[in-house]
Amino acid sequence: MYSYDIYAASALAGNAVLRSIMGATMPLAGAAIYSRLGPHWAGTLLAILEAVCIPIPFIFYRYGGKIRRKSRLIRRMREDKEKQVAKRRKAELRMERVEKV
Repeated sequence: MYSYDIYAASALAGNAVLRSIMGATMPLAGAAIYSRLGPHWAGTLLAILEAVCIPIPFIFYRYGGKIRRKSRLIRRMREDKEKQVAKRRKAELRMERVEKV
């Protein structure tokens, strides 16, 4: 089961916006970092930040199910989906009754 299910487009759009903002602002900060810290320390700082980000996908892979179970948003989305499925079944039953008559 997908995390965002019917809200996947919104989640992807939010991800794209955040990535674009980061892509626009990081070059602006890069010049200041390199001028203040020097090329060696600035490069080291960026390398450390990148190394810290490496385990994030593995953590989500390992503990993602537990995180989703605790999420109120995911729980609400599942309830909404169940309501939609129930409405669809109800409509299908009505259509079957109409066709039989």
